[in-house]
Amino acid sequence: MKKYNIMSLIIFGLIFVFTFPISVYANLSWHWISETRPHDVLPLVIIFTLFIEILSIYFISKVKNIPKVVLFVMLANILSFFAPYLFLYITPSLYTFEQTIENMPFFIVGIVYLLVTLIVEIPTVYLALRKYSCNSKKLLYTVIVANFVTTILTAIIERVICKGTW
Repeated sequence: MKKYNIMSLIIFGLIFVFTFPISVYANLSWHWISETRPHDVLPLVIIFTLFIEILSIYFISKVKNIPKVVLFVMLANILSFFAPYLFLYITPSLYTFEQTIENMPFFIVGIVYLLVTLIVEIPTVYLALRKYSCNSKKLLYTVIVANFVTTILTAIIERVICKGTW
């Protein structure tokens, strides 16, 4: 059992390192090569994420109140998906919101986004659904793991579809 856990951690760590590279570029001349931008992928990613998280909570955590699961997972995802855009919108800038989105020299999904997702979704989903779950600890772990998985897959999708260079 311990060998399986160690191997899982190693694989997850490698995926995490390659998905979220830590690098800094001094050159601010970012150019998108592809026509698709990270915000263009958002509708596809939202559907994909909702599907995975709802099914995870329903089948793994055995929360059988499907309307509540759908409602609270959707609410939490709306809050977490649009939090970075809201932050960009309210942050003072020399550019308009549209110019900022178009010329962002980074991808939306990264480590900070993962933290925002966990900060928003864990309390929203867990606190709302724990009374409908047979095992609240299992629900908490399911919410955390489902968000890790969907965030990593979203980052991979975003980086495969959207191409840019310095």
